[in-house]
Amino acid sequence: MHLPLLSRLRKVIYRSFSTFLLVIALIVALLSSITTLILVEKVIRDFASDLIGAVEGKEEAIEEVIDEHLLDIVLLSFVPPLLGASLVVLVFRRKVSSALSRLRERASSFARDGDAEIYSLEREDLGFEELNEIKRELIKVFRELEETRISSRLAELELGLTKALLIPYASVRDWSEAVGEILADLSKLMEIDCFVVGFMFSQDEIEIHLFWLCERDPSYEELIKERVRGHYEDLKDIILINHQLSTESRKAQNRELVYIALKDASIGQVVCTGLVISDGDSRELEVVEGFLPALASVVGSARALESYAKEIEYYATRDALTGLYNQRMFWELLEYEVERAKRRKYEFALLMIDIDNFKVINDTYGHIFGDEFLKEFARFLEETFRREDIVARYGGDEFAVILPYTSQEEALKTAKRLLERLENFSVQAPDGKPVKATVSIGVAVYPVHGRDAKELFKVADSTMYRIKAEGKNRVSLPLPEDVESFRQAEGKRGIIVLEALDKGSIVPVFQPIVEVETRKIHAYEVLMRIEKDGKLIPASEFVPTAERMGLIHKLDHILIDKALEKAVKNGFKGRLFFNITPKVLVFEDFIKDTLELVEKHGFNPDQMVFEITERETVRNIHALRDLSMSLKREGFHFAVDDFGSGYSSFMYLKHLPVDYVKIEGEFIRSIINSRMDRAFVISVVALAKTLEIKTVAEFVENEEVYDMVRSLGVDYAQGFYVGRPEPDLR
Repeated sequence: MHLPLLSRLRKVIYRSFSTFLLVIALIVALLSSITTLILVEKVIRDFASDLIGAVEGKEEAIEEVIDEHLLDIVLLSFVPPLLGASLVVLVFRRKVSSALSRLRERASSFARDGDAEIYSLEREDLGFEELNEIKRELIKVFRELEETRISSRLAELELGLTKALLIPYASVRDWSEAVGEILADLSKLMEIDCFVVGFMFSQDEIEIHLFWLCERDPSYEELIKERVRGHYEDLKDIILINHQLSTESRKAQNRELVYIALKDASIGQVVCTGLVISDGDSRELEVVEGFLPALASVVGSARALESYAKEIEYYATRDALTGLYNQRMFWELLEYEVERAKRRKYEFALLMIDIDNFKVINDTYGHIFGDEFLKEFARFLEETFRREDIVARYGGDEFAVILPYTSQEEALKTAKRLLERLENFSVQAPDGKPVKATVSIGVAVYPVHGRDAKELFKVADSTMYRIKAEGKNRVSLPLPEDVESFRQAEGKRGIIVLEALDKGSIVPVFQPIVEVETRKIHAYEVLMRIEKDGKLIPASEFVPTAERMGLIHKLDHILIDKALEKAVKNGFKGRLFFNITPKVLVFEDFIKDTLELVEKHGFNPDQMVFEITERETVRNIHALRDLSMSLKREGFHFAVDDFGSGYSSFMYLKHLPVDYVKIEGEFIRSIINSRMDRAFVISVVALAKTLEIKTVAEFVENEEVYDMVRSLGVDYAQGFYVGRPEPDLR
């Protein structure tokens, strides 16, 4: 903005000086001409008087001579001063014009060079005190503009640095990927050659990661080591790990290291961070240096989140005792195998294996040996089956094995071979005796014995219990009556669902969720029941059937309608949690129907929380995300139910606007006695707090568990100790 101002100023000064000098010159010329004329006339008249006195009778002739040459005399007297004045004007005009041109050039260069041009302008002499005074005033303006420009640039830099620290949810999985995204944003603000971050995992060893955005420079690695050793003199080893983030072959010039060392390990064991910057002024470098501690915290948090996620993922998918897949993961893999077999049209088998008389082993040698026996048996199963087979511990002394691409005959042969090998299996007891065991194995084959995962499991499981009752240590395929019995029971459950929809006999019951610290009720989870013959049928007995029939969304609609009606009637101001499946959420009319119910009852959407469960696999997570974001914009909230029960938990956490995490009850139930389950809960709480998500502990069934979840920092609790499901809410 200063350049147009200077241009106008130059024109004003230029015209003012030109006019002023022209007026002065004209005045000088006029005065000179008048003075000359007077003097010439006086001289002539004096001369004429002398002539008259000397030459009588020639007066008229002399007067004629004077009149004839008077104009010439005047011109000779006026022109020289006028020419002189014009010359003065020209000289002054050029000098002023030159001075103003230099002033304008300096102003134009100021936009590019800033402080350096101000310094040059200070040393410039414009030749006129008036112009030098104007120059000094302009320098003041320039300095103010420069300070404003620097402040604006630094503010933009600080804002850009702050935005770069907003790491994505993807960083939960890969901290180095998060660093790469941060550096990509930073490189838009300044030219960065390398980012340095160090982690201390022991007192005498530091692991330093170098993230290069230009050509790697081994010589610079030695400089990094020197800087680190300067702060940590007792180090025995410095491990350097290079990450090449860019394929550019540019080499850094004017390299400068902005470096900070932290004496104590921060989040994620970060002890030092640094940026190698090619160029930047001192004030920018000060801003960057002040930003480094925040960057260290973010990077440390990203690495810690990755560590938490890996721990959670392991505990979520693996049985803590045996290392086999756990029950939740087994169900996810079984449903996946059913879908894959359906698409590719092949058979696969499911084996349900139960150790015979395992209670006798526990009672004889104690639970410690019993756990050791289970671990050895799990190892035996892994060694017996193929790599592509899926081996899981279903619970207690019960195991499950999925055999892809396996017919009835092959499955039966595999199960019998397991019985034969088991004759040579034993575990040495504390008294030195070898302890052996037998097993009962129920076999079911898709699609012969079951059309979906639950049906296949029920048939295999019931077959296994049948042969245990018949004598144990055997293997059997389902009998026709086993399959028929299950399908008859399924048919009866289907009739119950259809009758409930027809009569509207869905009943909501409310289980409280309390704040752990205050024990005040924060919310209620709305649970579904079907009223039949004066009794309430629990959801576990009809929801799977309703899902298979594709009617669960209709049951949910009735449940929400009745729950909102009761909440408004009772004046309830807390939140209601509704347990729904992802497939219901993406149902075409779900949003419209839900908004209509909210409007119908005058209920605040901020009071509603949708719990996303993992009973069904979602193929299109992006559609689920879009619809959930639409509901979020309307004011609704979301929770992930049974968090840690499988991979879907992390998928939901990454893609959905999650407000609550409900920790899988199996981990809470055994939190007192299981170190691994306790570690899992600690990791979930740390992860949730970092992502600003509230945690809810399920299955809190006694005071000891309640006190433990409170000590671990869980926000809310739910379970029979807190309150049982009731038909009314307070």
